[in-house]
Amino acid sequence: MIESFLISFFGDLDEEMRKANIKEDIITYAKKAEIYILLVTFAMGFAGFILGTLISLIFFKTILLIIPIPIAVFFSILGFLIGIIFFRSLPSIKASERKKKIDSVIYFVVTYMAALASSGTNPLTLFELLSKYKEFSEIQKDAEEIYNLVASMGVSLPVALHYKAQYSPSRNWREVLEGIRSILIEGGSLDDFLYRKARQFAEEYKRGLIEYSNTMQVLLEVYITLVVVGVIFVIVLTTLMGAITAATEYIYFIQIFSSVVILPLATIMFVFILKSINPSEE
Repeated sequence: MIESFLISFFGDLDEEMRKANIKEDIITYAKKAEIYILLVTFAMGFAGFILGTLISLIFFKTILLIIPIPIAVFFSILGFLIGIIFFRSLPSIKASERKKKIDSVIYFVVTYMAALASSGTNPLTLFELLSKYKEFSEIQKDAEEIYNLVASMGVSLPVALHYKAQYSPSRNWREVLEGIRSILIEGGSLDDFLYRKARQFAEEYKRGLIEYSNTMQVLLEVYITLVVVGVIFVIVLTTLMGAITAATEYIYFIQIFSSVVILPLATIMFVFILKSINPSEE
């Protein structure tokens, strides 16, 4: 029953799964998701039952099943919903990660391809050489698959390029693949096309770095003003309040909580945000 529901619920994820390079069909993906979702559901239900039991013991000095059972049911439903939402979103998340990895290296890849093309390297050899460079991340995987489709399965290069372009999460890489395909079919100068694309991506890469630098400055100002200065202000203010009140325990707790919990958590979030918006981050 659950499996049928998941297959129906995930039925339209085929394209996103291809973009995410998840090499599974919907049925296999749904079956694997079912196992993890049930594990999360049971784990959350068990945790809810333990929590309800502790609440019952603390407040009523005995175990009243009317408390842990509803909490366990609520946690189980919550775990099930979290599980299906996660697996529903997972292909999109992975596709977005692939797009970022591709766009972060595409300028260097296309420049390398242009240099090879200008020296007379044929298009298939371009992808064979690209497939040997792990530094090119997701593009290396695409190049390896394109080369294998042609060399091992006998697919024509234009068809292989169209297949990978169709399911690429990156618009830039899709344009490169479709451009090469168009030149192979209709004719044209491959190295001129690649050098033109390299210049375009270089400009986009520079703009991305400038935007990142500006955004980082704004975030840094916000972090210093709200977090660092804010924590210092709280400590100073509570110290002054401690001099005129007797609630020293609460003041000490606020100071410790601000410096030991809030400041580190805010710093971790700040670093995470910077890494997530970094155009060069792989």
